[in-house]
Amino acid sequence: MNRFGSSVVCCSRMVACYAHAARATGLQAPARRPWYRAARLAFALALIFFAAAKGVPAQSVWELTPYRIRLIVAYTPTASLNQEAVSHLERSLLDRVETTVGAGWDVVPMEPSPRLRHRMMGDLAALTLEDLPEDTLKFDKVLLLAIAPDVSGYQVRARELDVRTRVFGPIVQLPVWQPAKLCGAAFHALFESFTPLARVVSTVKKEVTLRLRAGGLPVRDPTLRRVQPGDVFQPMMRYDDRAGNLRKIIPVPWTFLVVDQCDSEAFRCTLHSAMLSPMSGRRRGRVDPLALAVRPAGTSTRVVLKGRVEPKPLLAGYDIYEQALNSKKTTLLGKTDVDGGIRVGRGAHPLRLLVVKSGKVLLARLPVVPGLMSVETAEIRDDDQRLEAEGFITAMQLNLLDVVTRQKILLQRGRKYLAEGKLDLATKQVEELRELPRRSDLLRQLENKQDKVVVEDRWTKTKVDELFNDTRKLLEKHLVSEPIDVLDRDVAAAKKKSPAKTKPSQ
Repeated sequence: MNRFGSSVVCCSRMVACYAHAARATGLQAPARRPWYRAARLAFALALIFFAAAKGVPAQSVWELTPYRIRLIVAYTPTASLNQEAVSHLERSLLDRVETTVGAGWDVVPMEPSPRLRHRMMGDLAALTLEDLPEDTLKFDKVLLLAIAPDVSGYQVRARELDVRTRVFGPIVQLPVWQPAKLCGAAFHALFESFTPLARVVSTVKKEVTLRLRAGGLPVRDPTLRRVQPGDVFQPMMRYDDRAGNLRKIIPVPWTFLVVDQCDSEAFRCTLHSAMLSPMSGRRRGRVDPLALAVRPAGTSTRVVLKGRVEPKPLLAGYDIYEQALNSKKTTLLGKTDVDGGIRVGRGAHPLRLLVVKSGKVLLARLPVVPGLMSVETAEIRDDDQRLEAEGFITAMQLNLLDVVTRQKILLQRGRKYLAEGKLDLATKQVEELRELPRRSDLLRQLENKQDKVVVEDRWTKTKVDELFNDTRKLLEKHLVSEPIDVLDRDVAAAKKKSPAKTKPSQ
């Protein structure tokens, strides 16, 4: 660790020591004391000063800046869960955060308004950004905690809002049977609902490097790991105006990052995406490439396949395989149903790679985190038109093979009868040859069918055109009329030379 890092750790430990001293003397909770806030502010300013003085990259300021967290606790009043008990619970939670997480979290509690309390206790999943206080955007995270009595004790529900990405996390629900365990369960629910935020600093092919927010600050509990190999992050682009206000946030579709290796400065991830270059290219304006850890709450996700072009039909009967993360081995999961969907459950790893095929044609690779969303809809190439054209082409090629085979047989027989002087039989072979489908007739059928096949997808149109062009070349190469004309002329010439010697047909 360099001198700058050592100074940062020392400053953090000094602040923590003051906090412990305050608790030991019976003072108010550190997060509510003015001197403690001043110490936090001085600590943050010192980080920025040292970063500028020592030439530390801007990402280091990001890593050494704690999360500012707004904690909102709502509860249903009971005899044992009154205002005094909840205030004690909040103080206990702040102490638990300080002794477990440390400098990475700067938690500021707030009492909810009656309307917000009603919304939180009614349906925490339906909560929106508009339901939260106006100063919510000043924080990095909002942790919502709802405590309700139950027949067996209490039900604790927690949910997080990542303000920077405007993403609400899933609900973490825990039962509590003893009031003494309420603080521990509440902290556990809050920590489980917390999703680390990272910044994308480099992308080289499929290797992405992330830097974790507050990742350079020490953690009190050595067993507490914020990020570990195998964790999954979802990248998204945040666009700000010149004043730093949010313009829009665009999640990178069908793209996830799997953590491979963690160290003190950054951690490397493997990129899995349905797109070729999801995170490359030039970015205009004030763009902040972020990545938010995903915490799936459900057990499965229904993946629905639709065509890309209007009317975007549901794609039924397509084969869905799963590909292992670190190999090319695939396993058949099933086919899409009549509604174009298939349900994908959790596997050994949070991320599952789906391979979509139509016959032997690879159509898409879709990374999915089962349980993150109830339904995911993917618009891929509609292969039904290609299959229809392929069926017609296959039938025509089989017909061509039959015609060419019959033509060769009749030509051989005609030549044999001509050599034996059986001119009547030779003439009959010529007549049968003339009755076979001609190349011009088959070419006309091919052109008519190609005109009727309307394909708007460029890739599918290219494949369909290749099928018709290949068949056209086969027709022009193998189905020729010159040998028939030559045999016809030879038979006519033989009849003129020796009409009396023409042998009767047998």
